[in-house]
Amino acid sequence: MIVTIAFIIIISIVFSYIYLIYSFYKGLKNTKSFNPNQESELSQLTCIIPFRNEQDNLKQVINCLINQKLNSEYYEVILIDDYSTDNSYNLAQQLINKHSNFRLIQNQSLGKKSAIKLGVENALSPYIVTTDADCIHHPNWLYTISKYISIYKSDLIIAPVVLSPVKTFLDYFQHLDFLSLVSSGAGACEIKKPIMCNGANLVYTKELYTKSIPHVLNKYSSGDDIFLLQYAKSIKAKITFLRNQDTIVKTEPVETLNGLIRQRVRWASKSKGYSDKYTILVAWEIFLVNIISVLIPFTYFITPSLFYTSCILFLSKIYIDYKLLHTGAKILNTSFKTNTFLLIQLIYPVYITYIVLYAMIGKVRWKNRNIITENN
Repeated sequence: MIVTIAFIIIISIVFSYIYLIYSFYKGLKNTKSFNPNQESELSQLTCIIPFRNEQDNLKQVINCLINQKLNSEYYEVILIDDYSTDNSYNLAQQLINKHSNFRLIQNQSLGKKSAIKLGVENALSPYIVTTDADCIHHPNWLYTISKYISIYKSDLIIAPVVLSPVKTFLDYFQHLDFLSLVSSGAGACEIKKPIMCNGANLVYTKELYTKSIPHVLNKYSSGDDIFLLQYAKSIKAKITFLRNQDTIVKTEPVETLNGLIRQRVRWASKSKGYSDKYTILVAWEIFLVNIISVLIPFTYFITPSLFYTSCILFLSKIYIDYKLLHTGAKILNTSFKTNTFLLIQLIYPVYITYIVLYAMIGKVRWKNRNIITENN
């Protein structure tokens, strides 16, 4: 009886997962590449960059934004210093000194969310573009976004982020992990069930953000992007995915395994605050299928037939994951190595299970601040 129940549970969870990832894969394949129409109008943009202790990255990101092909009269950049303890503020001030469409302000409260809120309040444009200080942007990044807005007039636009450069095995592990998030997010958005976005490359209306403030400024210090997405979804706002090579934002991988774990735990910790039922369902589905994957070797001691069935289902999971990530890598024009992918598939279930459990029971800090706070 116990074996029969185990069979039913494992088969149900894995088949549900396969159906879920297949739907994302089909959605991803159906995304259309956006080509800016030269005749279409340009939209005004405000690019917001909150930063804290980023003196090593500020020169690169500011130069990227200074060198945008979009005429400076169509965009402004607001840099918000979130109480840096290094030379970030003075360096930013020096770098933007001669550029009238750049502004530097000091955060009035603590945290990235309050910095973004301050940036939006000071924005002169109806559309907000957010990114991070450690990112690299194509010269056509803002131009393409501006053209896209004028044509589609979306309330929220999800745009892609990739890791670069990828040199070590740890880099590649992160690269595939990140690629799975971007690919799933794009596919889910295409089937009108958006679940994922990244504040390093996100566009939304000032009006949408203003309405979302009670939902975004919660006790979780991170999640400025996902909580905004869930609010937008709840009010049936127009949410689209922008597929264009020039709008891909690049960010560097975390250098150490400990740093990676702390980053991913920070991301996972906010899932307890999710309100969108579909996103919660997806999160549980992924967690459960990875727990099953971790437990597969132990099923042999229950009965060999359960073990062999679980192995076949695990191979089916690997295949559908491969289809999604391989397609995502092609669309984003980024690296995909099949042999490394297969190796990582053996490690990934343990990694995911550990991250989720750590996020549920551990106390997490990021840049010397608590991830979950009582007040904002």
